[in-house]
Amino acid sequence: MLRVVEWNRDFLFKTEAFKNRMPVSTVASGELWRLLNRRQATGISVAPPPRGTRTKRSKNVSRLAHCDSYHSQAALKSMKTSAMHSLRNVWLISEGLALTILIVFGCAVTLIGCRQQAEVRREHGGSAVRDASDCLPDITLVDQYGRKVSLASLKGKPVLFDFIYTTCPGPCLLLTARMKKIADRLGSKLGTDARIVSITVDPEHDHPEQLRSYASAQGADINGWLFLTGTPKQIDYVMARFKLFRHHEADGTVDHFLLFCLVDANGRPLLQYLGEDAQPERVASDVERAAAHKPMAVGDGAT
Repeated sequence: MLRVVEWNRDFLFKTEAFKNRMPVSTVASGELWRLLNRRQATGISVAPPPRGTRTKRSKNVSRLAHCDSYHSQAALKSMKTSAMHSLRNVWLISEGLALTILIVFGCAVTLIGCRQQAEVRREHGGSAVRDASDCLPDITLVDQYGRKVSLASLKGKPVLFDFIYTTCPGPCLLLTARMKKIADRLGSKLGTDARIVSITVDPEHDHPEQLRSYASAQGADINGWLFLTGTPKQIDYVMARFKLFRHHEADGTVDHFLLFCLVDANGRPLLQYLGEDAQPERVASDVERAAAHKPMAVGDGAT
């Protein structure tokens, strides 16, 4: 038999551990020698390791085991810390999400409320105007026939105002058409009990001749319905009484004020109507009530 005196312990440990499907630490602790004794039939005899080697190896294994335990505890601590941070992040995200949902819900409720108010306005018509301005000041303008008209002279009867210009591409025509329906509903009361006044917002181009042609084309050449113009300064002054301001665009068009304004016999503002939503029968009824000095049936609040 071949006796092996010098050998590589680490290599042998690993080789025997692999053959016996055992951990290297087990082999290093002394099991290797028992295994090798059982393999004497192979003709290989291995001398036992020098004294003290087993003890040293066992100490190394113990030290490695201690290190593994230390690293395992550190890993568990790190995992615990990571889990706590994850839970905190989840809580923060949940809190932020809840706040976002609350804000969205609040906005939705507000929008629904605004929509309901808008629907009420469309249903009931005019809005009360809480303003002490005198909308029939002592200022003289010119009507479609070239006659001078003092707004102060119109006091004593309610007046329904709108603001248009003759070269308007469309909206003013619709506004005048609706005003024509109101005039038709007032009938003979227009001129005797109430008046309608349409003021141009483009006095630079709308002179009496243009206003007369416009009124005739729209079927608005009616007794009690005046189309007025004046100097730009005069028009700006009158519009300011209604809290309106005109503005010319770069293409020559003028901002539209698609509304009707009803003032009482003393020139105080009573109601405003959105032109596109104003119901002719309702507006005519309000004009008649104002002429009879009856309270207005306001349905949608003040502006």
